[in-house]
Amino acid sequence: TSKIIMSKILTEADAAVNGERQENYGHPYHDFTRIAGMWSSYLGTPITPQDVANMQIMLKLSRLKKSPYHHDSLVDVVGYALCEEKVIEYEKNKTLNGVATAEQRSVQPKTVSSGVTTKTPLFPEPHHSLDGFKTR
Repeated sequence: TSKIIMSKILTEADAAVNGERQENYGHPYHDFTRIAGMWSSYLGTPITPQDVANMQIMLKLSRLKKSPYHHDSLVDVVGYALCEEKVIEYEKNKTLNGVATAEQRSVQPKTVSSGVTTKTPLFPEPHHSLDGFKTR
């Protein structure tokens, strides 16, 4: 039944996010913060750890459009949603403890000569310089 399938998908996603993937890549907040820093540099626009989770979900949804019954992609969509929840919880706990979140550190308001305020990406800790990586 569909409840059994959903339960299996949730169980597999939870095991991946809280087991093997966390052992390999660390907490999703730290992993997605590193990715966000790299993507921000490449794109020239601020990307947050939550953006990383959402864009990974969109990637998996695109793949599911082509192969709608691909079980691993379904598990990955749920896994990235779980990662986003872990990122949100981590940031909420940091904010409650008086520490700036990655999103708060990732952009800095800047007024340009036209008087328009823009946001300039900053590298969240840990610092990862990608000088020369940007191709645009």
